[in-house]
Amino acid sequence: MIEAFTKIEDYKSVVTHAEHIKSHPEFVKSRTQFLYGLALEKEGKLEEAEENLKAIDVRFSFYNERLVYAQFLLNINKKVEAQSILESLISEGQYMTKPNKKIYGATIADAKKLLESL
Repeated sequence: MIEAFTKIEDYKSVVTHAEHIKSHPEFVKSRTQFLYGLALEKEGKLEEAEENLKAIDVRFSFYNERLVYAQFLLNINKKVEAQSILESLISEGQYMTKPNKKIYGATIADAKKLLESL
């Protein structure tokens, strides 16, 4: 449901529904928590957004989400933290299996471009 509300850009509903389920253990470090963080950003709650987006920063997973998190950090002038995430993504990209390189290669390339632009 949260995914659907995100797609139609109904961020208030995302926040409302996520508030009801955020105490569940499955919520922590999930895509749902990431979407909740993005919705909080859209609602102007940047500190809460950062807390929820930071939870998704787990090595060797959530590559696309971590790139978005790095972009969020750059938008709120946290360049050092963003650089660290981008460097981790690029480093992890070197150890990916061939299937994962096919899936996440564009994300790693985008991370390289973003890091080079800083």
